[in-house]
Amino acid sequence: MLTNKWKPLYEREKSLKYVQNLEKYGKKQLCIWNYHCIKGTEGASLEGQFANMIHYHSSVHKTPIEKIVKGENPLSEMYGIIKSEHAEKDDTNYSFLNHLKEYDRIIIAGEAKSHCVLESIKQITHYYKNDYNLTSNIIVLQDCMSSIQGFEEETEKEYAHLARTHGIKLMNWKDVRL
Repeated sequence: MLTNKWKPLYEREKSLKYVQNLEKYGKKQLCIWNYHCIKGTEGASLEGQFANMIHYHSSVHKTPIEKIVKGENPLSEMYGIIKSEHAEKDDTNYSFLNHLKEYDRIIIAGEAKSHCVLESIKQITHYYKNDYNLTSNIIVLQDCMSSIQGFEEETEKEYAHLARTHGIKLMNWKDVRL
């Protein structure tokens, strides 16, 4: 439902149409977030030790690092790394999705468990809904992420559903054997 609580600063008509489409297509309701993960700030970068480990692993195993930047469209939310919540044109990252077939295991963690990580996993499992071999090789590191406060209960239900229907594994880091 549209109210006058929030007013777009730019592209008013496109912004209003976007919010209406979010509701129409059953996506998440628009949420006004605090500023976070802004390009060029610390919030958009990888944590230092984690970045060091990725670069070390890449060097030792001679595997390239593929960094995916999301949220480049200012007229759409992009919780998951695969596609926007709603976009005028299909912006699905098919290249990344198809690249996932090359791996024996897909280990996922990040922030926020309730939004960005969850939506990424839902997008992957939706694309591979008929490929249980791939989706059952997804490991979600429960102890390497956290939900946004107030979304914990619904988030746990969604992860349990993904585990039942797609075979994703909900694990703690210490239990993963590399």
